[in-house]
Amino acid sequence: MKNLIKSISLLALIIFPLLYLNSCSKETSTTVKIIVRDSNNSLVIGANVNLYVDESSVIENSKIDQKINQTKITDYKGEVIFNVSDMYKNGSAGVAILDILIESGSNETQSVIKIEPEIENTQTVYVP
Repeated sequence: MKNLIKSISLLALIIFPLLYLNSCSKETSTTVKIIVRDSNNSLVIGANVNLYVDESSVIENSKIDQKINQTKITDYKGEVIFNVSDMYKNGSAGVAILDILIESGSNETQSVIKIEPEIENTQTVYVP
């Protein structure tokens, strides 16, 4: 009987800490990946991609306290990646809808992207 109690106690001491460690949720990054392609569906290298919040679309007294305005240049894969994790607040239903402005040569293209929390949000944008 004593051996059974010792075995159960030892098993409990092993299982409960493992359950506790697994229950700790870690926040994953919220990122935006923009892929730029031209009208021939070729990747566009060296395009300026600006990810921002349009100030005119923000509702007065809204809870958006984090403004974003970042510009990057597409790499050899025609991509840019923005980390917008600091815009997401734990427990929020979503993050934001952001504007995209792409300049490639003399061409400009605008688009929008809805950001979902804790995932890589990907959008392909075509420039003329």
